[in-house]
Amino acid sequence: MKEFARLMQNRKREAIMVLIIVVISLIFQSINGSFLRFSNIANIFSGYAVYGIMAIGMMLVIATGNIDVSVGAQLAVVSMIVSSLVAEGLITSWPVAVLCGMAAGLALGLVNGLLVAVLKLPAIIVTLGTLNIMRGTMLLILGSSWISGLPAWFTAIARTMPFGLRFKMTVYVWLCVSLLAYLMMYHMVLGRRVLAVGANPEGAERIGFKASSAYLLAFGTMGLTSGLAAVFYTANVGIAQPVAGIGYEMTLIAAVVIGGTSFTGGRISVLGTFLGVLLLSIIESGLVISKVPVYWQELVKGAVIIIAILSLAFQGLTGGRRHTGKGVRP
Repeated sequence: MKEFARLMQNRKREAIMVLIIVVISLIFQSINGSFLRFSNIANIFSGYAVYGIMAIGMMLVIATGNIDVSVGAQLAVVSMIVSSLVAEGLITSWPVAVLCGMAAGLALGLVNGLLVAVLKLPAIIVTLGTLNIMRGTMLLILGSSWISGLPAWFTAIARTMPFGLRFKMTVYVWLCVSLLAYLMMYHMVLGRRVLAVGANPEGAERIGFKASSAYLLAFGTMGLTSGLAAVFYTANVGIAQPVAGIGYEMTLIAAVVIGGTSFTGGRISVLGTFLGVLLLSIIESGLVISKVPVYWQELVKGAVIIIAILSLAFQGLTGGRRHTGKGVRP
């Protein structure tokens, strides 16, 4: 009983989130009787799986006490690069497409990481700059051009529903990425270093954990997950466009903060991040199925972000810099 009580104490926030998800789902079910049908549940997971993949990268960035608002632009750039190569016949298999997307995303993420780690520039300024550079460059070169007519083998990357279930392949990728993040942050020295730097950069430096290395790892991971998500996003919608990913950064930040990751760094929750993405997906799907106007959807999303931050402050989690690398909550 003591072990169970300790487990529940450590997972209190996640348990509350599960309860909230259940209550909100039942409310939407009472409004529309088809909300909890298996097909709709599968659509909820599949529709937000791209966000789920990218949220893991954002979690690491925020864990270091930084933020990345260029992630939507990263997704758009990688989407255009990979789809162009596929359309021109330079990429003819899905493994190469995925690797190419991850490599391109990693390069973009490392640019942000180098500017933050080496030049010691504020992450919000750096990523705002790279956001505008990437968006501006794409619009300058491509205008409003779309790339469509992508081959079936490519779109099948995301649209395939394995195991006879209605969940798209992107959902399984999301689960795998979350599992890898759990292993890295909870069972590997790399994860401990990221959290130590996020909690106390000066103290981490004294024990040999370089802040610059942690920043590069975090922003590089953000780029990797953005690149991976971009491939599945493009394969799912079947087109690539320069304006893809607009507004993604706020949704990702909301999901990560709702999940219990501290804005000041040093504390994360992989499970909480997963639940945060799922909660936002349920809210958006429920509002759509209830025929609520779009502007009310944005209002609700903003309210959820504020409530999440207030709850973190209330629980003392925003004091992450006073903690050590023990702030892992898987």
